[in-house]
Amino acid sequence: MPAISESDKKMWDDGARFAVIGSGFGLYGYLPALLRLGSGPVLLPEKYRPILLARDELRPFDSRVHWQPSIEAALARADGVVLAVPPAAQVEWLPAVLHADQLRRVVLEKPLAPSPEIAVRTLADLACCERKIRVGYTFLYADWYPLLLGLCVRPLRRVMLRWHFMADHIVKNKEIWKRHHALGGGVVRFYGIHLLAVLASLDYARVSQSRLAKSGEGQALGWQATFAGAARPEFEVEVLINVPVSEFSIAVVDELGQTQRVYAAASPFEGAVSSDGQDKRVTVLERLLGSFDSDDAGYVSLYRQTHALWANAEQLAGV
Repeated sequence: MPAISESDKKMWDDGARFAVIGSGFGLYGYLPALLRLGSGPVLLPEKYRPILLARDELRPFDSRVHWQPSIEAALARADGVVLAVPPAAQVEWLPAVLHADQLRRVVLEKPLAPSPEIAVRTLADLACCERKIRVGYTFLYADWYPLLLGLCVRPLRRVMLRWHFMADHIVKNKEIWKRHHALGGGVVRFYGIHLLAVLASLDYARVSQSRLAKSGEGQALGWQATFAGAARPEFEVEVLINVPVSEFSIAVVDELGQTQRVYAAASPFEGAVSSDGQDKRVTVLERLLGSFDSDDAGYVSLYRQTHALWANAEQLAGV
């Protein structure tokens, strides 16, 4: 992805004030990213403070946070906001965000809503209010993304992306929203959505096939799909969330039918480096936050196309 522009740097130099809603990824992901960029005061509600102080890597940030008595108070003093909460809660917070006229920049987590239908309406509400919008599709800012961008304009028969891992909620047997399709979780809505955004950005507009692999309990643990786009090689994805050996790989089939693996790592963020004990995704979040000077119309269009692929993929999979 492009480096942060001079205009973006000026935005941070001028002291953009962001409120963060969400005491999980909002604290260990977005807070360090905002502070690394040189943000102005980051506004957090006091109820998050014990959570921050309980984590060694976050404790040094305590003095750099402007603690507020409530989330509402933080929103009132901010000119930007990060929503890093479950999809249903994100939709519930939207009216408060839309009514805070001074909030000019809005960052939302994926999925934007529990279902593609609600996501379409949510994006429409945001897009008509003259706010700059970014959604946390972090794969778009990963180190391997430029490689994939180059592959998809080559005369290849097929590009194949494989993402295998053991989801944390399966390892720890957590009963949380991320495991439930209806709440915006599951193999497609929480994990596969990352790849749908990547495919939309690469001008893939049609889902050729989509199917789920389910466990005996009916939970979808795998997703395979094929995508097509004008002047693009066929693109296959496979996401498995209950595999003990992690793998993130990209392979291609050339015009002669020869298969070659061109990228392999243990995870999508394998190359990210954190020298201060922060989450590896902080680096890509910096890139996401640093994109606010780009034309917003392009981002809104990308998110619309992502939602269209999402709806099409689920329809073909019968969910």
